Amino acid sequence: MKLYYPITVDLYNLYPLKKMDAQQGNIGRGTLVTLTAAGQVMEPDNETVTLWARKPDGKVSYLPCQVTGGKIKADFTNQMLAVPGAVQVELQMIDGEDNITTPIFTVTVHPSNIDSSAVESQNEFTVLQTAVENMNTALQEVDELKKTGLKGDPGEPGKDGAPGAAATIEVGTVEASEPGADPQVTNSGTANAAILNFVLPRGQAGPPGADGKEQVFFGAYADFPAEGNSDMLYVDTSNTAVLLMYRWNGSAYVPSGGGSADLDVVAQEFDDTKAYTKGEYVIYSGGLYCFASDKAAGEWDSTIVTPTTVGVELNALNAKMETVWNKVFPPVPEEKYFIRSGALQFGKWSWSDKSDATGSAYQSGAAYCLSVAVPGTAGRSITFSSSKIDTDGLDTLKIVFSAALGRPEYNVNVTIKDQDNKTLKTESISLTASATKTYDISSATGITVALTVSMAGGTNVLKISNIVLV
Repeated sequence: MKLYYPITVDLYNLYPLKKMDAQQGNIGRGTLVTLTAAGQVMEPDNETVTLWARKPDGKVSYLPCQVTGGKIKADFTNQMLAVPGAVQVELQMIDGEDNITTPIFTVTVHPSNIDSSAVESQNEFTVLQTAVENMNTALQEVDELKKTGLKGDPGEPGKDGAPGAAATIEVGTVEASEPGADPQVTNSGTANAAILNFVLPRGQAGPPGADGKEQVFFGAYADFPAEGNSDMLYVDTSNTAVLLMYRWNGSAYVPSGGGSADLDVVAQEFDDTKAYTKGEYVIYSGGLYCFASDKAAGEWDSTIVTPTTVGVELNALNAKMETVWNKVFPPVPEEKYFIRSGALQFGKWSWSDKSDATGSAYQSGAAYCLSVAVPGTAGRSITFSSSKIDTDGLDTLKIVFSAALGRPEYNVNVTIKDQDNKTLKTESISLTASATKTYDISSATGITVALTVSMAGGTNVLKISNIVLV
């Protein structure tokens, strides 16, 4: 039996935060969310919905959600409920390049009388684990396609496309790798102008043993050695449209295609007693071809085939793999930091009152930067406060103040608290010129910072130009 808390979350109204209760280990519960926008019910359609939950110890759960009857259903997990306290929950909806997140709501986790010591809180990324499994499945399917010659089920005939530009292929770099390594081929050009770069394993001298990996010679036909090696494959690069392959038969170079290590890895020699379907590959006179339409048994018909190369097919395969990758791992939206003005709060920093001070906040590398302009008014003060900042592995907080020399004095009170809301440092500073202050935060895994600024008067401004974690 599953119990779901029904709640309504409005995408425009951030406050008050929605709250609900749960108990450690009580995974028979979840939430059923109705989305509204300015009071109007919004029903998710094609969006992928996930749940981000930040636990009191700073660790997160990233869980998949379902859309049922226009509402979002989310199941609570042992990991999400592992730590008593307030769990901050946010829903994320992605449709292509569009990304919408809900206001944060709270699940208060109460301790359970049942011993839950066996459940250790840790990060939980169910959505990413599922995506990786889907990616592995897709890669296995691609491997199967390569083994069966890239042959798929016959599809519906498509419309003729516009004539495309003639494709070209050329050999780029050829490098040697350690004996026994797998050969690699990469395309540094484009789909229509391929430049194939090869990394091929070196052969190694020694007593006769098990057959090693085959060696390949690349070059124009005119540059082939006068006497070849029957164990090597010779690739003629003088024709950039089609790479022709040859073997040494003991007295001359002959077109290749009947050997087990050549084109027949992806296709077989044309057989006039066999019928072929559209999209099937064959080898004919040393070249690789793809049937543009079905063919009955009979003689070779050059009007219904398209010449191709292994390089072109590799490019097509790479393009398919890139499409699969982008679907499994969509781009992560860039996180921005802002200062609030008025009653609303966005991101990492906020005003403590409604004031006419102006500013902006942003993240640059490891720096959380806050640029503030506060009008100087006698007896006036204003406080800036941050949400929790993850500082695990960081040792120092540096704050850079910029104030004009000789201007009225500014008084700044700095308060730093750790992840348990205990005060690490409090300091009062009088500023008449620019100054840099540093604070030891090595004992904390997370901090919050509050800055209260007051001034003697005038129309000057104080700028807090950098807040840097190192």
